[in-house]
Amino acid sequence: VDLGMKYSGFIPTTEFTEETGAKIEDCVKIGDQIEAVVVRVNDVEGTVQLSKKRLDAAKNWEVIVAAAESGEVVEGIVTEDNKGGVVVSVKGNRVFVPASQTGLPREAEMSSLLKQHVRLKITEIKGRRVVGSIRAVQREERRIAAEKVWSEIEVGKHYNGTVKSIASYGVFVDIGGIDGMVHVSELSWGRVRNPADVVSVGQEMDVYVISFDQEARKISLGHKDPNGNPWTKFMETYQVGDVAKVKIVK
Repeated sequence: VDLGMKYSGFIPTTEFTEETGAKIEDCVKIGDQIEAVVVRVNDVEGTVQLSKKRLDAAKNWEVIVAAAESGEVVEGIVTEDNKGGVVVSVKGNRVFVPASQTGLPREAEMSSLLKQHVRLKITEIKGRRVVGSIRAVQREERRIAAEKVWSEIEVGKHYNGTVKSIASYGVFVDIGGIDGMVHVSELSWGRVRNPADVVSVGQEMDVYVISFDQEARKISLGHKDPNGNPWTKFMETYQVGDVAKVKIVK
């Protein structure tokens, strides 16, 4: 950058974006005017190092403080991870999110969040140390989504859900903020001894509502296709007196 003096100014390309693999040409153009703060002056080489991030952070500090007071949701990019949690860059400011507030399962690696855009709430400010919670936003969004599901749910309605957990008697499927249960007998027309043999956590499933109790907050889901009922197929295929070639199984 031209400082209007004999010293040459430069700003590291990492100061312009948090995106991995982003081209500097997409972030700044020749002729652009930039505000930055002086970080280091090298009289021997005649250069001045500047920081855009530091200035941005200082300018946006009031935004962080206001978000902490109002509970407003802010957005940022995860830039660092460690055993204790992750660091999110929010408008140039470092926000620490403890592992318990990342929204990840206990056994999950914090590094799985690196470079991701996240939404969070500022929960604490001590001096220049800022603490946030991604989980608080997820919890609120899940509550809103759950209320929407309950307001529209009806028997027979189909959902594309995600398997959240597996038990010996069935699987629990998230249908958009609410978990419903698919009993083991509803997984397949064939006999299933262990649900884990046919589904896995994180798998997407097409399910439909068999019954629900809004007061008890319980939903019973089905997965097997009603059109695949072997009894129906049998009745459609055979008539009294037909000869069938069969296999003895018991």
